[in-house]
Amino acid sequence: MRRKQPEQIEQEAVVALLRKSDIMFAASLNGVRLGITQRIAAKDSGMEPGEPDLRIYDRPPNMPQYVGMAIEMKAASRARKTTRGMKWGVAEPHQRERLQMLEDRGWWCVVCCGREQAIDELKACGYALVGV
Repeated sequence: MRRKQPEQIEQEAVVALLRKSDIMFAASLNGVRLGITQRIAAKDSGMEPGEPDLRIYDRPPNMPQYVGMAIEMKAASRARKTTRGMKWGVAEPHQRERLQMLEDRGWWCVVCCGREQAIDELKACGYALVGV
């Protein structure tokens, strides 16, 4: 049995909260390891590199100027120790590029290191989270 990666565990906790809170979202499978045949099929079917882990289709209540929210999840251990650095600094270059494209189209985009940071971002956006 394959062990779950820390990022996957963090994302699953956020997904459970979104479901419990009846917030419309979808997740990407970009972080899943695929064989060569599966990678080709995924690419041909429209999977794009850098697609954020979570896309929330409900407009952020506290930020109505945005059409939705995109979250790129990282393990909590990846949190920056400083406030300096580039926007979306812990994301990979292709992920930052994709986040910028989404932001240019009206999405609120964040990179969250761990479930706690993701929950804080969701609260700041005004989403009604059940049980938090």
